[in-house]
Amino acid sequence: MFLYICLIAITYVLLNEFLQLNFKSLKYHTKNNYYGFVQAIRSPHLSESQFPQFLFYGKIVEELLILKRKFGVKINEALREIRKSARISFKSEKEIKQELFGFYFQYTLIAGFTWIFLFRLEASLEIQFPLLVLRILATWQVFGGALFTGLFFYLKKIKINCFRDIFLSLYLFRALILSSRPITEVVKISNINNLELKKNLKVLQRQIYELVNQIKNYGKVSRDEFDQIIFEAWDSFDEEVEKFKKLLVAIKLLFILFFVFTGFLFVIFLSFKSFNL
Repeated sequence: MFLYICLIAITYVLLNEFLQLNFKSLKYHTKNNYYGFVQAIRSPHLSESQFPQFLFYGKIVEELLILKRKFGVKINEALREIRKSARISFKSEKEIKQELFGFYFQYTLIAGFTWIFLFRLEASLEIQFPLLVLRILATWQVFGGALFTGLFFYLKKIKINCFRDIFLSLYLFRALILSSRPITEVVKISNINNLELKKNLKVLQRQIYELVNQIKNYGKVSRDEFDQIIFEAWDSFDEEVEKFKKLLVAIKLLFILFFVFTGFLFVIFLSFKSFNL
């Protein structure tokens, strides 16, 4: 019995560590950092030093403030757009964190129920499952929680966090162009020609390249056309966030079924097997 309790305790502790790791890595998504970001961006005395971070928005604002200090570029319009999008992202981040809490709670609850069911089977049927089998079951459950955590961070990186470089380049490029900086300097600072976008964003990438070439060839840019590109980039970002939330729900269900519910079925199978049924 002591060994069983130890196995459950280890499972709980490890899953709890995964949960803590998850939200430590998401520390810039908390309510305090969001409100600190909004307050800072509204301040008449903005400074890039120790600017509050929220998702990738803080990094973009910091770079814009550096350009403002160096070249005197106007960034008020960009800050309004960023503040508006940050408000939408804050709501989405709350939903994502709720899904994560739901997964870890359900995962731990069902895993714990599996072990309680196993204990009661042993007590009522007067049987004892092999120690190796119990270790395999505990390892399987812990592995599922760890794999989910790793997969979450990977998918979030490739589907959401990748937009940071896109918006950073677009806003730096627009700010510098409107301040009449040389095009070669603008392209170099904004790094806009080196963006590597996903397949579903290739149309956006082509539009950006065409606009850059237009400026190189004719020395001018259509403000409305560039604003439209930024609008489409934000629209693509919102679509990817919604897809990510739906994908997270599906993966959560899959992991619970595959790593926890199968463990419960495995215990039932072992109980039948002990009676040679």
